[in-house]
Amino acid sequence: MDNPTYIISASSINISETRLNSHTSIRRALRESINPLFSQSPAIKNLKAQYKTQDNRFTCPRCDNIVNTLDLAHIGEGAYTIIDRIMLENPRDVYEELANKVYLYHINNVRFAVVCRNCNHQVGDTQTNDN
Repeated sequence: MDNPTYIISASSINISETRLNSHTSIRRALRESINPLFSQSPAIKNLKAQYKTQDNRFTCPRCDNIVNTLDLAHIGEGAYTIIDRIMLENPRDVYEELANKVYLYHINNVRFAVVCRNCNHQVGDTQTNDN
């Protein structure tokens, strides 16, 4: 078993120049590090549990469709829009400073909706004025 079929060398994986761009990489890393802070919180888990069905699926509270999972959707301004603005306003900040600013912005300004994937793409525009 010199070369098992389940092993691949990193040199065999083609990564586009866009993915290697530092702005794109930092942007993606900020999104992937901030999102779990909210989506894995007890408050969100409890909210999702309210919509769990007997067969361990979920009823979307917005459209009533039965789905396998509920997403955590930003209401209004999307995550990447927030991240892009903070990165643009703070071009000299290192990752840790940017992550802190993105987190604090969310704490002070963002509301979320727990909805299905289809509603996730619509909720930003339709619920910005809900209380």
